[in-house]
Amino acid sequence: MSDLTHLDRFILELRDAPDIEGAFGCLGRAVERIGFQYHTYELLRPPSGIGPSLYTTTYPKDWIARYIEKGYGRDDTVCQILPTKLLPFLWTDATRSPRLSARQAAIVNESRDAGIWAGASIPVHGPGNARAYVAVADRTSDDEFARRFARYRYELQLIAIYTHEKVIDVAVPAAGATPTRLTPRETEIMAWTARGKTAWEISEILAVSHQTVKDHIERVCRKLDVNNKTHATALALLRGYIAL
Repeated sequence: MSDLTHLDRFILELRDAPDIEGAFGCLGRAVERIGFQYHTYELLRPPSGIGPSLYTTTYPKDWIARYIEKGYGRDDTVCQILPTKLLPFLWTDATRSPRLSARQAAIVNESRDAGIWAGASIPVHGPGNARAYVAVADRTSDDEFARRFARYRYELQLIAIYTHEKVIDVAVPAAGATPTRLTPRETEIMAWTARGKTAWEISEILAVSHQTVKDHIERVCRKLDVNNKTHATALALLRGYIAL
């Protein structure tokens, strides 16, 4: 089966995805087919230019938790060059600089310890002030990764663009839409959900029943007019109702 046929299938599946969870599922299957172990999509800035980021990732959870806890995003050299790029690029373009600080070198070394040995990013710009990227990574040598990425980089760029367009379509509120208001308890529960906690874990943290947590999540889904907590969490983050 040709790559074009694979890409056509991805586009059709993405078009029919009913929500952001479905869109992220399409992205994951497309990257898995190409053969990369890890991927991330992050909306860094919505079209209005104002608002929190939104992301999905398959990176190891322990690494994501450490990256956020240490605030590595401020010093990550890959993140720093993203705004200057229009085309896909290998991470080694940024990390092989002899001018890396000790903290920047630590980020590279710790990511490798977590199993992310090599990677690349695909920037996406627009509409409006929107800025996003898709990243792919693997537990393989830089040279082997570069060869595979060179083969698929144009297909990955199209996958990134179509995914970004779908996220904007299903997750970004239309201009003039009436803002939704969450109660303090709903905000608290959705914030814990965004941090990866299950309903049972949240009930233990907040000393409430498991059913109470589920009821709050269901009410948030109804308020945001979505069908599942993944989509609700994404919208809550994107619209600034909660923060990580």
